[in-house]
Amino acid sequence: MKSNAGKFEPYGEVYEGMPGAVITCLLDRREPRRSTISFCLNGMHLGVAFRLPAWLAEVPLFPAICGREDWRAACRFRDLHFSHGGFRDLDEASSAHLAASHGSDVTAVFAAAPLVDLRELREFDVPDENLVELQNVKGKPIAGDELRRSLLHEHAIINDDIQTKYSADGCMVVVAFTSHRVARSVVAAPPLDLKAFLRPDFSAAAQSLLASQRPTKAATTDAVARRLIAAALDRDSLLSRKQLRQIRAQPVQGGGSFGREPSPSAASGSGLRRPPPDWRRLPEESVRLRRLQLNALQ
Repeated sequence: MKSNAGKFEPYGEVYEGMPGAVITCLLDRREPRRSTISFCLNGMHLGVAFRLPAWLAEVPLFPAICGREDWRAACRFRDLHFSHGGFRDLDEASSAHLAASHGSDVTAVFAAAPLVDLRELREFDVPDENLVELQNVKGKPIAGDELRRSLLHEHAIINDDIQTKYSADGCMVVVAFTSHRVARSVVAAPPLDLKAFLRPDFSAAAQSLLASQRPTKAATTDAVARRLIAAALDRDSLLSRKQLRQIRAQPVQGGGSFGREPSPSAASGSGLRRPPPDWRRLPEESVRLRRLQLNALQ
């Protein structure tokens, strides 16, 4: 049996009641698209057990064993009982080399991934880890339909999980994904004749193209603020539905920011009511009545 993520499937041969059985694990990482884990029983190859996703390329994997009831095992990382051509002993891997080369990869791969909605994907308003630049190494325009089919097939994603923006000559494209792991997979195993780069290695052309697509921080903040204000005032009896729609749709008048009170001329010309006076300046009785009205509305 083999298991992964709580799912058990038939695999290999039963070796229960076989004292001294030797189980060998073979890790083949020569090609990111075809990285596999296989096992052998007493030197006999049992076939491929698992295929690794491309986003795990160059991320170190460490051995572990587990079992149930009474059992005992001894682990060997060199001088193996059975030799397997093309595979090296695990002991040959240098722990210092792994720590120096792949520590940041492990952190990036297993970092928590924020959810990305369709609007954010369309506007490239996604984390930098979800962005990839693709360049045609032959200097030819990239076929959009072919690229999309390749990404969907190779990396098992659906059509709504990617958004693309091509350069004017079509030889470069910036791709946004809903998952940073898919982005890493594309960089590890790019489509044919294409070179892939993560966000820190973007070319100047890709940087400019991305900047033209992403919303500015001010515009995003302004839109969110209008929605929040309109939602907070939704049950205010002093505002009509038309006025609420105006709040949602229109930016702050006079080019100001939220929290800045409009000038009297702008307030009177807009058709919106002036903001209520500061409660600290109202008589105590008026404040008490206003609070009663708010409680009744709730």
